[in-house]
Amino acid sequence: MKSLKDDSLQDNKVTCLDVSEDGGFLISGYRGGQVALWDLVGYKLIKIAPDPHTTEVINAKIYHMDDNETLLAVSSEESGRVQHLKFTKKSFLGGYSVEPQLLFKQRLKFTSGIVVQRHSELYPNKFCEASSLTAFAAANEIVVCAMRPKIKELF
Repeated sequence: MKSLKDDSLQDNKVTCLDVSEDGGFLISGYRGGQVALWDLVGYKLIKIAPDPHTTEVINAKIYHMDDNETLLAVSSEESGRVQHLKFTKKSFLGGYSVEPQLLFKQRLKFTSGIVVQRHSELYPNKFCEASSLTAFAAANEIVVCAMRPKIKELF
């Protein structure tokens, strides 16, 4: 059995994990507020989003991956901060870049869960025409967002 390790994350506790739909990528959240993307085929760290969160990451979910190897994810911390993370493969130099985008600053305090409904040709979305839905569970509310083609809060 091989483990995924990187010295830059050595003293940082893993707090959450998710695997991409195709099984090729893993996203992990850490006590220090970092989020990392791993290549499960090559057993290596692809990219660390160094400071998308100010406290421990309690949820991280991959919700989309395309043929150009752009991977979209969401992550949250207990304070209510929810980030959208876009990992993009660099075509010329190799490697990946990451673009964090703040979705919620404090509204979703004590976010206890993130659930992702991924697009499926076999099972079309009956609720709306968005190609993926994400639900965020907080202390006193559930927020459902359409994540593609554009991020939009539904209720």
